Amino acid sequence: MIGLYQPPRPLGKLLLDLETVQGFECLIKQPTRLDINGTTTTATLIDILLTNQPDLFIKGGVFYTALSDHMLIYGTIKEKSRKHSRKIIHFRS
Repeated sequence: MIGLYQPPRPLGKLLLDLETVQGFECLIKQPTRLDINGTTTTATLIDILLTNQPDLFIKGGVFYTALSDHMLIYGTIKEKSRKHSRKIIHFRS
């Protein structure tokens, strides 16, 4: 991975340990920050979306807004609608 998600950094190791111990999965795979400095461009993954139930999500990704060097992250959850049976309640006052 890239950026903070790299194991040599303490926070990256913490996140990788959290994923393996708790069973989390990161839905964001693309870099979320681009730093363009002259001729060099640095791509870093600093915003994450962790879940322990990735099958509840349709997709997760990054949206580039051109307003900042940080990109927006999103996760689309599958819509579940439950049908409830109708109840007729009779009562006397």
